[in-house]
Amino acid sequence: KCEAQGFRLRDMAILVRKSANGSEIAQYLHEHGVAVISSDSILLARAPVVNFVVSLFKFLVDPRDRIAQAELLTYFYVYLGGMSEEEDHAAAFFEVSDPQLKIRELLQSERAIQDIFDVLPPAFKRLSNQLDRLPLYELAERIFQIFQLHRISPAYLQHFLDVVLEYAERKTPDLTGFLEYWAAHQHQFSVKVPEGENAVEIITIHKSKGLEFPVVFVPFANWEIRPRFNHSF
Repeated sequence: KCEAQGFRLRDMAILVRKSANGSEIAQYLHEHGVAVISSDSILLARAPVVNFVVSLFKFLVDPRDRIAQAELLTYFYVYLGGMSEEEDHAAAFFEVSDPQLKIRELLQSERAIQDIFDVLPPAFKRLSNQLDRLPLYELAERIFQIFQLHRISPAYLQHFLDVVLEYAERKTPDLTGFLEYWAAHQHQFSVKVPEGENAVEIITIHKSKGLEFPVVFVPFANWEIRPRFNHSF
């Protein structure tokens, strides 16, 4: 609507109180093709689709990892909607009326590992048998294909692939080593838009002093105007 009135994206700013709010907004805008400039709101580690891929990596390394099991199932059922390259398999998912209940059942199963493999696309189980033969970069690309992740947050996925490629060129390109590298450095990687680009800027109210924009959005404006008497400054 603002663009229809003659405003450019660079004329717009979104003010937030917390960086976490900025991350949520930045991710949403990126997923809808809107360029964003933000100092810390678009970290790769804050993108659910990236965390899903990392959880799949962890599951491949150690299928007994309960945290990885919970993370990958939550993304697969709640965020991804069970989509896969096998249409029949995807259709079977949509018969699940309560994804959260299904996730709990899988995690509590006595044969949880096998049951998790069974609900994921069959190609993923076949992939697990090829770990010794697949380069790290190719493994990541194959996972994108199996789960059709290219249709979700392409900017995050491309930057994640860049991280994988950089690691593979500099280090021993094994999956365990990459997970250790990611755990240590994940907060250093972000989706960057160069300054001066036609992009919406997301800034915290604290950092907005002295700045001026023709159009300003203030989401999450649900705070109290009057300070509480017990509030300490």
